[in-house]
Amino acid sequence: MASKEATPHCVKPKDLDDPRGCGGWCSGPNELCRRLDNVTFHCVDDSECLHDEWQCSNGLCIPEQRRCDGHFNCYDMTDEYNCECGNDGFHCGNNTSCLPLDRRCNGFVDCWDGSDEANCTALCPTSQHTCNSGQCVPLDFFCDSFRDCDDGSDEPPGCDSPCLPHQKQCLNGRCVPSTVWCDGFDSCGDGSDEANCSGTPARNPNPLLPLQPNFRKRLMGAKGVPPSLRAR
Repeated sequence: MASKEATPHCVKPKDLDDPRGCGGWCSGPNELCRRLDNVTFHCVDDSECLHDEWQCSNGLCIPEQRRCDGHFNCYDMTDEYNCECGNDGFHCGNNTSCLPLDRRCNGFVDCWDGSDEANCTALCPTSQHTCNSGQCVPLDFFCDSFRDCDDGSDEPPGCDSPCLPHQKQCLNGRCVPSTVWCDGFDSCGDGSDEANCSGTPARNPNPLLPLQPNFRKRLMGAKGVPPSLRAR
């Protein structure tokens, strides 16, 4: 007969959901152990979620308002899948999440994959300046001697240069050639070169030539005031 030492000894795991166990880290009858990777474990409460909570597939409870909000809140990312979308919403990439239409192309990344800001032709409202990065800043921050855009595109070279005789000044301070004034195209960036125009617009005689606008700094009340101290 085999000795006592040679007899196999089976130990009931503390956590039936994860037979390997979590090294005793999980406790209580309602906790489960989830393996996140080879060395990391996460204990979750497997009891029923509250009425204002949503339960992830791994048992974790998150606030109901975080379901389909564009960001992964569950460790298994199930809170952003199978999200219903009506006519007043749009899906993020791979049909995940569902966000209100007013968060599409608003200059801020709301989807986990940034798809809400992809292929946008007009990122900012007319009352704001669109940075090259897509960020929106107030129009009067353009050429005010302070970098308000993360990429500094609101302070391009030539902000201190006056308009040349053959140029006109836009409301945002930009100088454009007089030939593009009222030509049917927004050359200023704020539409001021196409405002109060009468008759048929005169098209750019050579549209293949890129415009090389100069810029002029506007006299603003915020001049000399650091951006951190301005009223937004």
